[in-house]
Amino acid sequence: MQQMQRLWTSESAHKEGTVEYVLSDYEEDIKRILYTDVRHTPSGAYGDADECVCIGSVEYHVVYQSSLGGVFGVRFSSEYEMVLDVPEDVEHTEGRVEVVSSSLRPVSSRKLMGKYALAARCRGVKKESCTPLGDAMEREGTVLLPRTVHTSLYDTARTDEREYAEELCRSHTESKYLYYDADVRVERTATASGGMIVSGVTLVRALAEREGEGIVAIEKRIPFEEFIVSEGEMDGCEAVGVGDVSSVTVTERREEDEYVSVVSVICRFTVHKLGHGCATVVRDLYSTEYETRVEYAERECITEEHIASLSFPFEERVDRSVTESPEMEEVLLMGAEIRLHEVRAADKSVRCIGELTCNILGRYADENGVSAYQKNTLKFPFDRTVAFADAKDGMQLTPIRTTPRCRVWVDENELVVEGEMELVSYFTTRESVRAVREGTVGEPLAKELGADDIWILYPETNLWEIAKENHLSVAKICTDNGLKIAEEEMDDKDSIAAVSRLWIEA
Repeated sequence: MQQMQRLWTSESAHKEGTVEYVLSDYEEDIKRILYTDVRHTPSGAYGDADECVCIGSVEYHVVYQSSLGGVFGVRFSSEYEMVLDVPEDVEHTEGRVEVVSSSLRPVSSRKLMGKYALAARCRGVKKESCTPLGDAMEREGTVLLPRTVHTSLYDTARTDEREYAEELCRSHTESKYLYYDADVRVERTATASGGMIVSGVTLVRALAEREGEGIVAIEKRIPFEEFIVSEGEMDGCEAVGVGDVSSVTVTERREEDEYVSVVSVICRFTVHKLGHGCATVVRDLYSTEYETRVEYAERECITEEHIASLSFPFEERVDRSVTESPEMEEVLLMGAEIRLHEVRAADKSVRCIGELTCNILGRYADENGVSAYQKNTLKFPFDRTVAFADAKDGMQLTPIRTTPRCRVWVDENELVVEGEMELVSYFTTRESVRAVREGTVGEPLAKELGADDIWILYPETNLWEIAKENHLSVAKICTDNGLKIAEEEMDDKDSIAAVSRLWIEA
């Protein structure tokens, strides 16, 4: 008995939480929050056949100006646990959590409070029977109407944590790090014997304060190439890799007359693999010699599917006069997040609609020529369309991951925001097919011969129904009436719509 597989995705489970942070004695009172960044760090997902438990943490990165004029950086986090129900007929493969919304505010000059909302989805493979049970297909005189459909062979492979340590910078003065973080980007995924190779780059950003230099922004690119073990056949598979940063640390040591800063990034990689198979759906079963009993079921078949990573470039320009700090001369930090309202496929293109939010920390000189800092929050409507040759009207899109990346700079009287939004998505075209769930062949039919008859063909009938009713083969009806219809069109009502009467020989 063959089985048909299809990708199953649960409804979102939602969770809201709060996390508080009280300043230490060596940290000065908060006067103004300059920059905030909220990151979700997944620890994993586990569970059995009935439920999936997703665990991880939400981390707040905050840069603030103190009441005495100094600039400080703090980070604090909250762990979460989310439980999703999994149907019995689903093989669990992955749980995914995303930050839906977040906010941060100072409760007092010594205390911060953050609020967040999470959404989790569980993905898996659902297997369904789609051929008759018993020995119905083996009986002599049994007529079948089969159809071959595509099946999805979806799989997810993960790595253990991988650490990348690189020299971040050298300085003659000791550094006080206010902020540091990293983004990981998989640029290439290739299949190999026994697994897949993912390669790309990790971008580290840091904000350091040094005596005599003030606050400086630092960037470091760390390339990587990793092999991820995956079971099953690799040939002909589509694969897309993504990466998560589990932790980032910066340490500084002194070597003779220099201070050397070293950054350590721990990453975890996931590869989504999509293979292609096929299954036979039996859509009809009857016999010209035996009594048949058939139970039907509607099956949603995937006729076409793809897994792909698409890049949506964007560029926005804002007049500096409308920003919170029009006198800003230099951008030190920037972060972006996007909320997608709609993703849809058209003929050879994909369109994303949503809202892009950019958080920016900038520097300018005040009236005394002293460096001052100011935050900017910019919001833009996001509506982008990119070409995708395999996209078609009516395709269903299941986003696996959405990652915005951007950079911001000052261009004379404008603030320029440039970057891209990466969408990893699963594309499917589906149709519903009536399939035989169970069929049996019983006793021989009694020979009840009668007079010749004329069968009036109604629009809602087809040749297979007429043949079953009169215990005749479709081929004989076609021969007696001079019809030439291909076998795959015999169950199509439109193929014989012009025929008003058929001669049936009982």
